[in-house]
Amino acid sequence: MLQGADKKESSEIYIQLRENGIGTWNTPNDEVSFRWDVKNNEIRLHTKSGGVLVGKIQENTIEIVFPGSKIRRFNKQEKI
Repeated sequence: MLQGADKKESSEIYIQLRENGIGTWNTPNDEVSFRWDVKNNEIRLHTKSGGVLVGKIQENTIEIVFPGSKIRRFNKQEKI
């Protein structure tokens, strides 16, 4: 599981990446599923609507650029 790392409220936002290439984006009010894949140090999140979000993998952190150039960072969390 990767948890938001930028702001205090981001700690309520997290993504789960399963080994089968399926993931979920979770916020306090919503859960969205997506497909994902990794090539080199980039992760691509493929949304159901056909969009693709690209992120950079740096050790235990993923930095994802969202529409409007908003960048969100996620830190790897141990399984609960």
